[in-house]
Amino acid sequence: MRIYRVIAFLGLCGVGCSGPKDVQKEDSREPVGSKEETIVSTYQVYPKLFNYMVKGSGKIKPENQQIVIAESNGQLTYYGLKNSEVVGAGQILLKFDTRAQQIKIEQVKENIFSSSLNYQSDLLSQESLLKSKSKGIRDTVYRKIKSSTGLTNAEIEMKDLQLEIFKSNLRAPFSGKIANIKVQPHQYVRQGDELFTIYTDRSLFLETKVLESDILSIRVGQKAEIQPISDGSKYLAVVDDINPIVDDAGLVQIRLKVLNPKGLIAGMNAIATILIPEQKSLSVPKQAIVMRSGKAVVFTFRAGKAKWNYVSLGRDNGLEVEIKNGLQAGEKVILENNLQLAHDAVVKEQN
Repeated sequence: MRIYRVIAFLGLCGVGCSGPKDVQKEDSREPVGSKEETIVSTYQVYPKLFNYMVKGSGKIKPENQQIVIAESNGQLTYYGLKNSEVVGAGQILLKFDTRAQQIKIEQVKENIFSSSLNYQSDLLSQESLLKSKSKGIRDTVYRKIKSSTGLTNAEIEMKDLQLEIFKSNLRAPFSGKIANIKVQPHQYVRQGDELFTIYTDRSLFLETKVLESDILSIRVGQKAEIQPISDGSKYLAVVDDINPIVDDAGLVQIRLKVLNPKGLIAGMNAIATILIPEQKSLSVPKQAIVMRSGKAVVFTFRAGKAKWNYVSLGRDNGLEVEIKNGLQAGEKVILENNLQLAHDAVVKEQN
């Protein structure tokens, strides 16, 4: 009897003394359709005009820009340059010393006077012989006499000197802003030296490139915004030109004209946003979309419960995302507290 009792006792210990490692772990995942109420905010979706934005970056460029080069040698006698100064077309900016040209002009005047006398004398000696000749023959003789007396060359030399005098007064080729000044007052300048740069500060553009998939939605005249990266200011612009070639990277170059460029300067780096109006479609704020296993999901509010909806996404304008499939007009999508929701979770719409 004693042996039996010991065996029975050990058998009872074997049943009642098993360790915790044998207990089944509780599933920590949130149960589908949790009864704990979650407060949510909603947004009712209806078809509306979806504004899609195409972004790009580039540099601010002027419509006209010219590096002004010295056309002759000489010392500067007048200096009217200042960086950032706005000048008018034809305004004299630099003057060169013309004393050598003035002396040559006096010499050429004397040559013209002397050659003219010889020319008139030779004409008189030929007058009787030329009366019976045709006009064509007479004109040819007159031209030959004028050349042989040196009068033709003297007149050409005078025109060259007058052109040099005109070029000695360097004028602005067009209205614009002065930049990149390379010379100083009274400096001796050689032909071909770079003097300064001038550009049209009132007509500025931004050149950027966009994806070829977006170019079919862009038209000349569409509105855009330009924002320099140096500050938060924004400038209205319009699409002014589209280059009809796709480059090897799959990009198309477009040009945006700034409508009021005051405050911008050439060479600024800026970001462009082109607004593309689309047809009416369903769209939701970006915060309504959650990703589950790599798929886009939107929760809708229906009779106090959250409903799980797989959706197909369209274009993204930074604020809203176009919904191609998965939602119906009039449904209420959940915007907040949606990251941990499950299908049929109990929710309460925020007042």
